[in-house]
Amino acid sequence: MFDMYACWTDGVPNTTVKVPCPWYLPWYDQVRNGVVSRECGPDGQWLTVNHSRTWRDHSQCNVDDNREKQENQMMILAYFRVMYTVGYSLSLASLSLAVVILLIFRKLRCTRNYIHTNLFASFILRAVSILTRDALLMKDAPEFRDNKDVSIVLSDQVMSGCRVAQVLMQYCVGANYYWLLVEGLYLHNLLVLMVFSENSYFCVYLFIGWGTPVLFVVPWIVVRYLYENTRLAKSTLTLIPLLGIHEVVFAVMTEEQTEGVLRNVNLFFELFFNSFQGFLVAILYCFVNKEVQSEIKKKWQRWKLGITILEDLRNTGSNTQQGGTAPRFHHDQACSPDCPLNSGSQLCSDPTLTVQHHYHPGAKKGKAYCYISARKQVLNGLDVPALPQCAGEGAVMFSESYC
Repeated sequence: MFDMYACWTDGVPNTTVKVPCPWYLPWYDQVRNGVVSRECGPDGQWLTVNHSRTWRDHSQCNVDDNREKQENQMMILAYFRVMYTVGYSLSLASLSLAVVILLIFRKLRCTRNYIHTNLFASFILRAVSILTRDALLMKDAPEFRDNKDVSIVLSDQVMSGCRVAQVLMQYCVGANYYWLLVEGLYLHNLLVLMVFSENSYFCVYLFIGWGTPVLFVVPWIVVRYLYENTRLAKSTLTLIPLLGIHEVVFAVMTEEQTEGVLRNVNLFFELFFNSFQGFLVAILYCFVNKEVQSEIKKKWQRWKLGITILEDLRNTGSNTQQGGTAPRFHHDQACSPDCPLNSGSQLCSDPTLTVQHHYHPGAKKGKAYCYISARKQVLNGLDVPALPQCAGEGAVMFSESYC
């Protein structure tokens, strides 16, 4: 029998008849496990209300407004999670490249760049810890959702990984903030305390950046261990803004004080800036740094010069084997290296000294970028090197210099 809501089967007197929620409901996916029920009276008639309308309990087939709001909020949080995952992934890649650049080039090794490297490392650890925590939560999410036994869900065996990840994340976040503080202290010392050596402060910077967070994380671990799952915190401390305009603006607005759109706006700015902050720091402190760009450009020019030299050597060797004449090199006194012997020696005055110069075609205007080809020679039975760079008799060495 269909009563314009659901199809009912026959019932036995003094029983409750239950049927699934109708499939045509727009929110059927949310109530597919619910049922609608009717009471069959002792006389075999359906229970009525006010002797006119048949009683029906369809509360399980209705959608709670609060539940719908929670689902909408969960959808917004899912979008936020995608946003900050992209941000932390981009920051992780750019920061890793920046650390490699600062460590490879020796000319970039100084106290300032050491501090930048540690700051990058703190951002990297923060990103890794947050992504690892999310991965663990997503891995255990189906188990938490399907398991109704709270004691199993909150058991030490299940939650140990999440707890370790949470502790590491708290330490990495704290270290990240304190390395931001170290950057501020370093800039302050550059402006105020220039008379002191930079190296004397670097150990202090290391202790502040990596040691200070331990002073806060250890008591936090103890409190969480003693009071977790036994009582709720009655108040939360507002994070003291170290750096970041968004944290200054929303410093007085805690999660308990904000709700609705304002809370989502606060959460959006916090997650966005925290996740992309490492990427922005890598760009400002490394990728757009003139010193870093200069070192990379020099490395690239040297690599191109090496390729050009190898090609010239191959061409010279092939011409010699075919009986052709070797290409002539222009001799310029400006490109000549300093003589390793006294100016009156026979070697320095010997016009047969094998010194060849080749101007690189890609050299900048006003600068002749050359390489010097030298062969070790034997003079009067004495093994005297024509150039300090040569190792063995007949060996060819190339020295690069701006002439």
